[in-house]
Amino acid sequence: MSHLNSQQEIKNLFGDIELKFPVDEWVVNGVHVWPYIRIKLYYHLLNVNEDNKTGTPGLSTEHVEVSTNINIFKKCAKFLKSYVSLKWFYLSLKPKEIIFVGSHFHRILNQNNLYYNKFFDPLIEKFNLHNRVYIFEFQKFYNNYFNQKAVVPLAKYLEAFKLLNKISSRFKKTKSSIQLEDYTNFKSYLDKHIPGGNAFYLTENHLDKWSKKIVGLKEFYSKILKKVRPEKIIFLSYYGFDDNYALIFVAKQLNIKTIDFQHGPQTNVHMAYVSWSKMPYHGFNIMPDEYWNWDVFSKSNIDSWAKYTDIKSKVAGHPYVAYCLKTYKTNRDQQIILFSMQTSPVDLFTDRFLELVRSTKYHWVFRLHPRNNVPMVELQAYLNEKDLQDIVTLQDSKSTPLPTVLLESVLHVTNYSGCVLEALMLSVPSIIIHNVGFEMFENYLDNNKVYYLDQKHDNFIEKFHSVLEVCLNKNKDIQRIEIPNPIDL
Repeated sequence: MSHLNSQQEIKNLFGDIELKFPVDEWVVNGVHVWPYIRIKLYYHLLNVNEDNKTGTPGLSTEHVEVSTNINIFKKCAKFLKSYVSLKWFYLSLKPKEIIFVGSHFHRILNQNNLYYNKFFDPLIEKFNLHNRVYIFEFQKFYNNYFNQKAVVPLAKYLEAFKLLNKISSRFKKTKSSIQLEDYTNFKSYLDKHIPGGNAFYLTENHLDKWSKKIVGLKEFYSKILKKVRPEKIIFLSYYGFDDNYALIFVAKQLNIKTIDFQHGPQTNVHMAYVSWSKMPYHGFNIMPDEYWNWDVFSKSNIDSWAKYTDIKSKVAGHPYVAYCLKTYKTNRDQQIILFSMQTSPVDLFTDRFLELVRSTKYHWVFRLHPRNNVPMVELQAYLNEKDLQDIVTLQDSKSTPLPTVLLESVLHVTNYSGCVLEALMLSVPSIIIHNVGFEMFENYLDNNKVYYLDQKHDNFIEKFHSVLEVCLNKNKDIQRIEIPNPIDL
């Protein structure tokens, strides 16, 4: 993997794979598996540990327990509780026009101290859709939500279904249907071009088990969708979560439109969204029918490959930016620089960057990534150790709306955060200081609102101050941003 030095090289690799192999025909137990393989490999190459989302594939997490009367009683009680819970859930469902699917990391605390989905709730509030939608939460569940009655703790009912299904499946035998033409040569290709690429979880056996897991959720999702009868299901991130793949798989069989609503940067090197050069005309059956994008650049990345299929893309704007502009008061006279961080921020704190922070007269706000994996106390200790505690304030992503802190900033700085796009919408200049960011946002670089500065250059700090001075004199006219009606879009 060391010889794949850039995201562009990774992109080229996938282009070569799709040219050489019939990936659009790889179907296991009725499931198109190439999107799963491709995205797994993409994150493998980016050194991102995706296993924490779906569990380490191919390995059993079961352990042997000593059978006792107490354990048997507990298991029976859990089985009964799951059965009752699931029956009640099915009975409680009502017809709705839209099912939204999101997670806790898409939420912040609003002014009423309620967890507010940044992308969905502005639509619901603006168009009074409170009683016309469900919001399925597929991970952590809180007790204080905006529009609480519409929020469904999907993970809870999925767990109940999987427990019951695990027991009933012991009495069922299912045959495998595996269509993986030239897959052995594909694995040899991975061995040759990607050290560690032929990982155990991409074996035919794993794909057989994985696809059966997807198909195994058909009963659960079919009951829900036949009862709710939605016109649309809108996801924040269609990929990376097996339960979402399964929901798309079932929805497509029931002719329910599936939509991916942009939740972050969809740049020309993001392999979940670009350069799908070999795809069935109606798309893969675990990928959405339609994509709603923040801006024209993101849409164009979808259109470049979707134009050869019946998949659609639209510019829907950014609902949360529009919502914040109308809801929150900000002080544009503030003199702060916002630094938006990645999930593992300390790894990217170079000596040159810390020297830059000390060299400015401005106070810096270091904003945590929504999926930050370093405790805030550890980050604060690090800043204290570097004697930056008086210059830098740490900010949690849930406590303060991103658009409000952007509006109070003279400048936005990042390695490769998607906040570049929100800053652009709000006419706040951004300086990208990492080569990954340069690759990701190349289409946005204009030396007017979005700049790139290489930390390795001797005059990096001098150039930074020159760009900052130019930015301070720019007119900050904010573009008009509307909240779209998801019923009509």
